[in-house]
Amino acid sequence: MSDVTIRGYHPSDVEAVVRVINACNEADGWSFRENVQSFQLRDSDPAMHLDRHSLIVDADGHAVGYARMFREPGTRLFVILWLEPAWRGQGIEQRLIERLQAEAAAFTEPAFDVAARSGQPTYAVALQELGFHPVRSWWTMRIDLRAELPAPAFPPGIELRPFVPGQDEEMLTWLVNDVFSEHWGEGEHRLESIRAEVAMPDFRADLLLFAQKEGQAVGYVWSWADPHPEVTGDRYAYIGDLGVRKAYRGHGLGRALLLRALHDVKTRGMVAADLDVDGPNADAKHLYESVGFRQQQELRWYRKELHR
Repeated sequence: MSDVTIRGYHPSDVEAVVRVINACNEADGWSFRENVQSFQLRDSDPAMHLDRHSLIVDADGHAVGYARMFREPGTRLFVILWLEPAWRGQGIEQRLIERLQAEAAAFTEPAFDVAARSGQPTYAVALQELGFHPVRSWWTMRIDLRAELPAPAFPPGIELRPFVPGQDEEMLTWLVNDVFSEHWGEGEHRLESIRAEVAMPDFRADLLLFAQKEGQAVGYVWSWADPHPEVTGDRYAYIGDLGVRKAYRGHGLGRALLLRALHDVKTRGMVAADLDVDGPNADAKHLYESVGFRQQQELRWYRKELHR
């Protein structure tokens, strides 16, 4: 019987944690890949402390799992688990969740959510045993970029320009909060978080495009693609954000931004692109399906209310 321990994260764990995250993502069919730099830069919330709000699972002295709690300020705390398949279903999931739920009691956010993807049935079982209930489904959708793509057709008066580092961080923060203010699970996006994201090593300013009308930003699309696919072999892009201000929706701007992003990552050698969509958002799913995206995988959120 292996000796399994759960402990707080230490900075010296970073390479082992990145390995665990990527091994689990590959096993669960999720194309996202972490690296040391992006992992370190992702921690921009001063209220979260990795030594308490991130947990390592060690088995016989080797990391085999990782759990991390994040915060959507004022809205919810949420946890993502990575546990190598051989160690699932042995009660480790419950131990991780209970440890982080105890830490959540110190926050004022009203909800504590944990994600379970399709292909992770032991996570769902553990959550149900701990009294969590499903509240929302998100879908990962994928498009094969080897097929021909339609050309983007922008509404009259729309101009595009790329993000300018050192200039556009505050405007981007405002735009993200404006576009996604009514979306489920979204808290307030902070300038510090935006700055951390645009400092990530794989960030490319020309893959973050603003749509402007009369000089005002009215929408944007933010894509990610490995800058060295010939070295890493990672040829999957990710459309991280696609947003249009409410007054400018319904005129084809979202579709045009999406198609422009797909053409951009395709020219960088990507063979497929993924994105996430809120399950009840039928309009968004219809848009994505209309250009060739297909549902790939479900992520289900389980919740416990806090501070009742």
